[in-house]
Parts: sequence; structure tokens; C-alpha cells
Amino acid sequence: MSRASRAGVRRRAAALLLAATTTAGCGHHSEGTGPGDAGSGARRAASVEVLRTPDGLYAPFHRPPAPSLYDSAYALDVLRRVGSPGGPIGDPAAFRAEVADQLDGDPLFGLLYLAMIEQSTGATLHTAQDVERIRGMLTREGFFADPSVSGAPARDDGLRLAGTTAALRALTGFGGVLTARERQAVLGWLSERGPAASATSLTQRWHLVQAFDAIAAPLPGAVRREFLRALDRWWAGARDRLDRPAAGDLRVETCSYVLLAGALGADLTGRRATLAAALEPAGAPGDDTQPAQMTALAWQALGEDPGALAPLRDALRAAPLGPGLLVTKVQVAGDLSASLAVETLRAESGRDTRDTALTRALQERRAELGGSDPRTRAMWLAALSLATGGTKRSDAVPVPGLAGPALLTLRKVRSWFQTAEALRAAGARPPAPRIVPWPYRTPEQRYAWHLVTLELGAGAAPAALRPAQPAAEAISELRSGSLVRAWAALGAAHALGWRPDSATRAELARLLRPLRCPDAPALFHDASAADCDVYSTLAAHRIHRLAGMTAPPL
Repeated sequence: MSRASRAGVRRRAAALLLAATTTAGCGHHSEGTGPGDAGSGARRAASVEVLRTPDGLYAPFHRPPAPSLYDSAYALDVLRRVGSPGGPIGDPAAFRAEVADQLDGDPLFGLLYLAMIEQSTGATLHTAQDVERIRGMLTREGFFADPSVSGAPARDDGLRLAGTTAALRALTGFGGVLTARERQAVLGWLSERGPAASATSLTQRWHLVQAFDAIAAPLPGAVRREFLRALDRWWAGARDRLDRPAAGDLRVETCSYVLLAGALGADLTGRRATLAAALEPAGAPGDDTQPAQMTALAWQALGEDPGALAPLRDALRAAPLGPGLLVTKVQVAGDLSASLAVETLRAESGRDTRDTALTRALQERRAELGGSDPRTRAMWLAALSLATGGTKRSDAVPVPGLAGPALLTLRKVRSWFQTAEALRAAGARPPAPRIVPWPYRTPEQRYAWHLVTLELGAGAAPAALRPAQPAAEAISELRSGSLVRAWAALGAAHALGWRPDSATRAELARLLRPLRCPDAPALFHDASAADCDVYSTLAAHRIHRLAGMTAPPL
């Protein structure tokens, strides 16, 4: 994943919060995962441990600390509000160069973050082209379209409202002015579509208020009255859950309740103490600066003790500040598939797979498996078996739907392969499938046949397939594509009788070398990505073994 893509992930997280949908950890697509690998016990290499998440699971990918417009925008705003501003930006040109890829990859929200940083630091960082860039996003309908969003999300009025609010705030921050016709179009869209687009949450309603404020237009009376009723409905449903510091979506909505009430002039008499208890700053998330900033805004709006914001200030100050930017380690959520891949990597590398923290995390999720699909249950059992050094009979989880041979089609191959690997890792024998053949023409068709050949052997491969074909495809994938697909191709070639010569080993080593992660050398990334991930790493280590090469130590 490029740095621009990382910015996009952050932008999407912000957009989802603006749209008041569920806030979630960053994800990563995997093309495959595998069975057994070792590491826990007395010594575990830091290169694998960088994937560990606070809940004991492992994250799919590793994202090194890097300057972040998103984190900086919200963190610097908090620091400014509590009287502890961040360092000055000495060279705006150098700053722009540092964040250029983030602005390119996140053209709408990136400019909002830039405007917020300007407000917090007093520096002028935008250009006239930035203002025109925002104005160019305005559609004839009157909303601002995010250039980085396409398909169904681009047609969602909730995300359109989030983007329009961001664009108007950025434009206002830069001192940009809409023409009378442009302003009328925006006002028309906000008035006609805004009420329905904002009906999903208080957070969306708060941002509709911000949008009207940004174009210096009053909130329509009917909308104001409906928003006041929405405040009362929310309070009636949420007040019993506000007797302790709120977290997640509840904290975000509680902040929005306070901010929206303030904007509408709603009376909070008798509610302030409850709201203050729910928004205790010490309970604000330390790994996401936007909810932290909303907490600070709401806390100040309630008129509470500014000194209570000190823990929030100190947490943000603890992150190193670059040239006006907050350098943060993005917290990636752990998941079952990635955790199994880490254990597989350890087992196949001859390392100890026993892992107390992972065992505890898996046991805590046992109750969630009741409605899971067979693949998920098999993966859980395999991960637990590896993490404990051998699953006890009492820990066994039934894996329904796998009692007899499966009918294997092109569409089902990836899921079938992952399930089969998980079952073998758990000590079970995968059932033999009945294959419905498909051609060996497109990349997707070839990849599927490679997986089938890997799992079932040369006898399951297309009759005309020769070892040189998948071997050549593996080299091609290493140059510009996916390590997982390269491993599948090389594994299929090996099953068909391919064996590497010294020239091939040298070429594989040359292609793999630049794919290692600089700050965690045992980890790898695809040629088209910057973030190192566990699936690419597992594939790279398997390629080393197939070619008779020594993999980097874990």
C-alpha cells in the first residue's frame, strides 16, 4: 500500500466518522493464508511482533510510523485549544513536499486537514491551485464530489454530505469564496438533500450544521426543529449508558450531542454532569486523533475544567512531531486470518508456535464462532492448535459442511484452499473435492489452478500444464504483482517437477531483496505496495524454501 493509499485509508476513516457509520480498524485484503508457523515462547523476533495488536491477535500488515496529515490536523487542533501548540512550520515548501502524496491520494479531505493545520500553526500552506481544486469538485447538483471515491459509495448522500462539509470547511479556511451561483447550488442541495442525508446520526446532523455555517446561511427552521427533537430522542435512548466513560461510536455520538445542542441553543440543564462523566478526557481513544479532538471540543462546550484535558494533551505530545506534522504509528486491528498466518510462518520456519497472548485472545472469541462459516471455524481451531502447542479434545470446535467432498468451481477455490490449509494445520484431513474444470487463460484462472495443484498435487493440474509455465508466471508476479500469487505459481511448478538452477535462484533472490520491510527485515511487501503484510511475508518465506534459499530469520 502506497503512502497515498495510507492517506486514503485515513480519509475513509474520517469520512465514515463524518457519516457516522461504524468506526473500524484498517483492513487489508489477503489472497491466501496458510497453516502452521512458530514463534512465542522464550524469544520472539521483533520483526514478527510488530504485527501484534493490544488484544493479543496479529494484524494483517505492518505500517511504519510516518507523518500523517489526518493525525496532525486533529492533534494540533487539540494542542492549540489547550494552550500547548505544536512546533512552528519553518518551510512551507518542505512541508508541502512531505505531504504531497497524501494530498494527491486524498484530494478532498487532505485539503481539509491542511486548512486545519494552517489554523493551528498560523502558517500559510495552501496555494491558489488548492482553492481551485476544491471548487472544481463542486457538481452541478450542488454537492462536492470526492475524486477518490467511485461506484456505489460515490452515490451515497451520507458520504456526499461528509465530503461537502469537508470541502466547505477547507474553502472557508483558505479564504476561498464561492460565486453567487455556486453558493446557491450548494445551499439548494444542503436544504433539499441534507436533512435526509444527515438522518442517520447526530454526527451527520452536526456536520450539516457546520456546512450551513461555512456558507454563512441559517439552518432552515424545519430542520432546526427536527434536530432538537432528534436530540431529545437520542438522550432518552442513551442516558442509561452514560454512567461511565463512553467509548467507540457512543463517545462520538455523545460529543456530537453536545456540539449540536450548543449550535442549536438547546438547554442541557440537568444533563451536564452525566455528559461530563461520559466524556471524561482520560477515556478518549489514544490511537485516533479525530475522536480525541471531538472530545476536547465537547468538553470545552460543556464548560468543564480545562485541566482535565491534560491527559489528552500529554498523550498527543508523546507522539513525535516532525516539521509541523504528528508522526504516528497507525493502529491496525488484529484478526483471525492474520493470526493464523503468523503462526503458520512460525511453524514452517521451525519456530516455537506457543503463544500465551494469542491463546487467550482466541479463547475469548470462542463464543463468537456459533454462527461462523466452516472456514472461520477451521481457521480458529488451527490457530488455537498452533498457539497452544496442540489442541485438547475439549477445545475442538465442530466444522460443519465439510463432511463430504465439495464441488469445486473457480469461484470457490480461494475459500476452499484457505479452509483446507486451516484443517491440515489443525491436524484434520481436508475432504477431497470434485473439480468442475475451468480454462487456464486469465490471471484469475491460472491462480486458481495453481492453488489446486498446490493442495492436491500434479494429478489435479490441467493435463497440458508444464512446469515452465507457472515458473515463468512466478517471476512475472515478483516483478510487479503479488507475492502470494508468485508463491502459488512457483509451488504449482514445483509440484509438476520444476527444480531451480543457480541462475533462477539468483534471479529470485534479486527480485525478493527490495521487497523486504526496512524496519522489520523478516517481513515482505508486494512490488506494488509499501506496507509489509503477513500474507506476502508467508509467501516470500515459502518461495525461499521452494528455491532452496535461506529465508531471513524471524
